[in-house]
Amino acid sequence: MLDRLLKYWEMSMPPLPIIVADSSEASPMAVNKALCAETKKHDISHHAFDGEIAFIEKVARAVELVRTPYMFLCADDDFLLPSPLAEFLANLEAAPDIVCVQGLSVFFRPAISVGYNDRLLLDVHSGYRLDQSTATERLNAHLGHYRALIYSLRRTSEFLEDVRLVVPLQDQLMLMELALGSLDAIRGKISRPEKVMTMIESHPGGAYHKHKKVTYWNQVIFAPDFSHWLGIYIQIIASQLERFSGLRGEAAEEEVRRSLVAFSQEHFTMRAPKIDNKAKFFNLPVVGPVIKKAWLKAAKLYDYCRLMNKHGQALKAEDFRDLIKYLEKHIGYAPDKSIIR
Repeated sequence: MLDRLLKYWEMSMPPLPIIVADSSEASPMAVNKALCAETKKHDISHHAFDGEIAFIEKVARAVELVRTPYMFLCADDDFLLPSPLAEFLANLEAAPDIVCVQGLSVFFRPAISVGYNDRLLLDVHSGYRLDQSTATERLNAHLGHYRALIYSLRRTSEFLEDVRLVVPLQDQLMLMELALGSLDAIRGKISRPEKVMTMIESHPGGAYHKHKKVTYWNQVIFAPDFSHWLGIYIQIIASQLERFSGLRGEAAEEEVRRSLVAFSQEHFTMRAPKIDNKAKFFNLPVVGPVIKKAWLKAAKLYDYCRLMNKHGQALKAEDFRDLIKYLEKHIGYAPDKSIIR
């Protein structure tokens, strides 16, 4: 993955300082370190971390190494597009009340789930506007219309402060992700321009498999210690609500719980449009007696719906098309028939 990403950066990005936070095993880490050393266009620094380190702790320690006022966190299977960066950065510099900028994200993956082994399936994620005037309004709007905010262009100092607050959640990845986005929303407004910012490789096969067996929810939501971790989450978010909204004590904690209810109502229901192009939706509980068959049926139906969307605005960007061609070449798909739009 890192090799693919470094080649893309070398091809498309202007010279940038880049920090690679690597917690791989010894053999792949040695390969990654060599790849970073071979990339000459950018100022790349490779930093080794223990394989047992919690993700959020690794992020915190990596952000401590950033020396620029603005930063973007990126996984090794994500592609940040260069064309909107100057405009997005200008948005941040001109508006102190904007915490981060997050453009459109285009998720790509092989279309095996709908019977195409030689094509990519594209799906555009935009996000709900988060320009409300109060911290509590933004918090509830964010979790009630959820889209992860961790991969956004943002101020380094603010993100470092928030990441350090979230470190106590350790390996509770779901709560960690929710916490970082919630802290963003509490701190200020989120700008979401209608321009493609990232292409992200998605891996739904594993998610569908887990949902089929309900293992994830058994291990996280229904785990004996989940209430402990949830209590830590509530304390973290409530402390920042007190700072930015004026709420105190139990009132702040109650607002956090209310936002979690909004998230649960939105996130733990799978909404998949029917194929007949009519404005019909069905709701599928993620946990329940019919999950084993119904979840996979809904997931495949959702994939078929993606075939019917052109995403015209997203596909107009020149660098977006160039990146698709690059991915096609790298993955080995035939250029004349590899994209399902």
